[in-house]
Amino acid sequence: MRNIRRWLRKIILILPGRVGEELILPRLRHVYSRLPFLAWRRKRYAGNEARRLRSSVKAKCNRFVIIIDYEVFGINYGETVIILALARYINAQNCHVVIYLANTESLFSEKHKVFYRNENSTESVECYIDDIVHMVETLLSPNLSSIQLISANEFQDIAYSNDDQFLLFEDFVKDRRFIVGDCFNVLNNLLAKSTETVKEDVLFSSNEFDVAFPESFPNCPYVSWNCRYSTHDTYRQTTPGEFRKGYEYLRTRFPSRRILIVSDPIGCQHYSALAQELEIDDLLFSREYSTDLLGDAALIMKSEFFFFIRGGGICIFPILSRMPYEMSGPLGHETMWDRRRLTSWQEESQRFVVEGCHRPI
Repeated sequence: MRNIRRWLRKIILILPGRVGEELILPRLRHVYSRLPFLAWRRKRYAGNEARRLRSSVKAKCNRFVIIIDYEVFGINYGETVIILALARYINAQNCHVVIYLANTESLFSEKHKVFYRNENSTESVECYIDDIVHMVETLLSPNLSSIQLISANEFQDIAYSNDDQFLLFEDFVKDRRFIVGDCFNVLNNLLAKSTETVKEDVLFSSNEFDVAFPESFPNCPYVSWNCRYSTHDTYRQTTPGEFRKGYEYLRTRFPSRRILIVSDPIGCQHYSALAQELEIDDLLFSREYSTDLLGDAALIMKSEFFFFIRGGGICIFPILSRMPYEMSGPLGHETMWDRRRLTSWQEESQRFVVEGCHRPI
């Protein structure tokens, strides 16, 4: 079936102009995503890709390659962390992985502008790339991993190389398709069949973030709460009513702990003002201590508990860990591992409630 889809896609792409790529393909994907058994089809693909990867590990492949094509990927923090987790799985097998960041120049286009931290400056793109490189250097094995920016021409050479390499999501990469949700599903499959030792090597632990933990943060026990604020997807913001209820819930459950709000600079400013309106005066805010993504992740991973209502991609760090959390939000391409668990490694102290859509509850 996958070969048939690829064959049809190639035919559509040779149509005159860009009508196939910009008009026909998006509509076909929209229809395909609404066919029956979508979750089953995604799990089946994830199972096939996971088996392909395990076979290459067993065959002692010399080089594993991950290509992040920013022309189709866009600025995406949470999904990049999932890709890093896949790289950690490869490292855990004592195999070398190379991550290529391709077509980064496309991030300066109007297409991706709404995702910038600072929409009035290209510094946000450069900051994003710096964040990704910093995460790779901090969270992957330095002896078994590397990262490199490549051009469009280099992308073609690497993707279609005949060298002894394993290209993750080879068909999606070559077809310039979005790989994000499938990364999560493949990782879920891989860890379900891994030893506890491998799981511990892949999942994030708090001590990995010692180097990024802000020195100025108060020496006190605390819990973390991710509140997203954005000007382009307001439906994911925490409403005043939710903010009040969330605060009361955490204060009741953790009466002796400080509560840390984790958000970007604009988000911290917004929720700080909201807290004042609601006469809440005992909150901490991440941007008073952290200036980058890894610092925010360190604040979360060092907390005793993580809370989230339709928040941002930084929730991936606790999801890919053993730390206690409670989250409520929708899923994209990701599929639940079973009726109760989001992940195959989910524990009793971890709870994810799926919302039907990105709308305030």
